[in-house]
Amino acid sequence: MYFIVTELCDHYGISRKTGYKWIERYEREGPAGVGERSRRPHGCPTQMPEEVVQALIETRQRHPSWGAKKLLAFLSGRHPDRAWPARTYVSGP
Repeated sequence: MYFIVTELCDHYGISRKTGYKWIERYEREGPAGVGERSRRPHGCPTQMPEEVVQALIETRQRHPSWGAKKLLAFLSGRHPDRAWPARTYVSGP
């Protein structure tokens, strides 16, 4: 099988590693395994936790004229144990 895979990979201009990866996917998932897949990341390590986002939104709705600096000062005073984002990540009014 090695020689056949090498010839196929050369013919289609892909590496043997990619060829074997596609063969494994086909054996595991059938024809759907070799279709196009999203390259989008599964998560974002710098994304704000949902409770922080919700706290910022709720406070912004109660105090629409406050800027990012005042919002963060207010929230960090009420919840000092929580990690708050930098002021540049909080949009202004």
